[in-house]
Amino acid sequence: MSIRYYYFRDKTNIQEKIDYETRKPLGEYTRGNPFAVVITQVDKSNNTVQYAIAAAHKKDKFIKERGRKIAQGRLVQTPIDVAVDKINCFDITMAVMSDIIERVDEYAVPFRVISAAKAWLNNHKVE
Repeated sequence: MSIRYYYFRDKTNIQEKIDYETRKPLGEYTRGNPFAVVITQVDKSNNTVQYAIAAAHKKDKFIKERGRKIAQGRLVQTPIDVAVDKINCFDITMAVMSDIIERVDEYAVPFRVISAAKAWLNNHKVE
């Protein structure tokens, strides 16, 4: 079984990267600060994906290592199962993001995570 991590990032804190030697803008931008992680584990024999989420409170700083450990623990203790038609990164991510939105009442999923999942789905519509 393969494991992947997906980070949700705060898009309000995007900054232009600067060359520290010349102090001139590079024309590139940061991706934003992460605030949550989703860990997925794929079972190719059953065409299923298990996932878990770890998120920081809006006032707290998200630490990737700690977020990964929390998400790994949740993946072992209380995984969420999702069936997928095809085992590829796009379809897995699409299934997980859709499931996060659908389970809003069932699980204590932070609003920021739901909003980020909705934004990801809106940016990756399949027609």
